[in-house]
Amino acid sequence: MKKYYVCCDMEGITGVSNFKEMETQAGYTSKMMTAEVNALCSAVNKHSHGLTGGGLDIVVADSHATGTNICHADLCENVRLIRGFPRSYYMMPCIDESFEAVFIAGHHARAGTMEAGMDHTFSGSAIYGVEINGSEVGEFEINAGLAGHYKVPIAYVSGDDKFIDQISVYKEKLGFETVVTKQAIARYSAVLDHPKKVYSAIEGAVEKTLTEKKWTGKYFTYQYPLKVKIKLLNTVKTDMAALIPVVKRLDGRTIYFEAPDFPYFYNMFCAITLICWNDR
Repeated sequence: MKKYYVCCDMEGITGVSNFKEMETQAGYTSKMMTAEVNALCSAVNKHSHGLTGGGLDIVVADSHATGTNICHADLCENVRLIRGFPRSYYMMPCIDESFEAVFIAGHHARAGTMEAGMDHTFSGSAIYGVEINGSEVGEFEINAGLAGHYKVPIAYVSGDDKFIDQISVYKEKLGFETVVTKQAIARYSAVLDHPKKVYSAIEGAVEKTLTEKKWTGKYFTYQYPLKVKIKLLNTVKTDMAALIPVVKRLDGRTIYFEAPDFPYFYNMFCAITLICWNDR
């Protein structure tokens, strides 16, 4: 049995330009996210060299908000969907060494990226910025880092053009293929190609990455222990996060902790984000 993992967010899919749509047009944004995930999974099935049905297992994590966006019935029959919240490893639940590769779909640029679509890092209402071992990171680096801990490579990444530009520094080193789903022109505005064009690009990227497999044996890894700095949105959020015994407060909005490995960091970071989600 060959297993592939798909981690899909919503901000980086085609057809969506701002957070308000996700509230006022939830049915539409759910439809768009489901269709893009299905285009990706269909391409994986098509280009996995004859492995379908019982020979190929695709696990999809609905990793936007509370994980209740994707319509499972509209996906390929060999897709298992991870749905709901809360859960361990929030955006990457159930990831382990049994997967051959990870497909990171619908992602967005880290908080503070100019002209990027809906830029944030896990929570725009809690997190202002994250550094690991002295380097600023976003959701791509965090999710890829967890996969790398389990020795699972990244095969594919998609999102808006500013996000793809941002993570291009890793592309040659890690061997993954990318798809630009839209052109971001401001935080809440984008130029959108027709979905069929995007789905065609997705199939081409999947075919290329599964044929060439440049990612084989290449992992996104960090030196342990991890030295983590998190800048929160305001001082009261820092007040709350600093109550955690292993967390050290550096200034009004910045906290610091060390993590022995990436799983520890990932769940600690998620816990801090949840604690700071609402400060009223």
